[in-house]
Amino acid sequence: MVKMHLLLNYNVTLEDNVLKRLINNEVDENEPTQIKDFWNLFNDNDFVMTKLFEDEAILPTMLGTCGSMFVTEHLHTPFEIRNGFTHKHLNFQTIYEYVLRLDMLNPDPVKICKVRLDYFSLSADNRVKARNARYLMLESQLLKELASGKSCWYDTDCHWFDCIGSCVKNKCIKPPRQSNVQQLCQYVHMNPEQFRYFRAQDEMRILYEYACKRKYRKNYW
Repeated sequence: MVKMHLLLNYNVTLEDNVLKRLINNEVDENEPTQIKDFWNLFNDNDFVMTKLFEDEAILPTMLGTCGSMFVTEHLHTPFEIRNGFTHKHLNFQTIYEYVLRLDMLNPDPVKICKVRLDYFSLSADNRVKARNARYLMLESQLLKELASGKSCWYDTDCHWFDCIGSCVKNKCIKPPRQSNVQQLCQYVHMNPEQFRYFRAQDEMRILYEYACKRKYRKNYW
């Protein structure tokens, strides 16, 4: 049942031994409570995404489970970020590299559908990670979500957070492919006060102009 759930909802096929490793312990099929806890965990998008991409470290590291709950490492947000200043390990460049990496994950890219500075934090070894999987979805999942065929009037009726599909003949159909970098560029454009250091740091500003202005030929500033 869990294997079918992962296949249908995450486009992932796992062998039994791999499936057991995801939860880090054996499940007694004769214990209804354990089976229920196991099922609840695999219906939690945070848990599934964290475990599926554990090696890529895009989300807080899983420390353990207890029943249907799980514990992850603590992430911290530098004080400077909350006040529009740059930080050595959390800035436009490191966030750009993070969202770019999501687009390159195999076998299914991960799409970020809402970019906010307070959604990103640092691990103890100063790696950028999303705080949780709330705004993350596998590309194949997202296409199903946005191209569900539901009734609509506008493109914005076909959305999952800030990922927008296409409304054609009053139905949501397959959306245009939009990269995670474009989501980041749009956020910077809408919130310039949070990136004031662009004006003082040539290297960061040049990267921004390459990533957002030149590549997508939009005047984001």
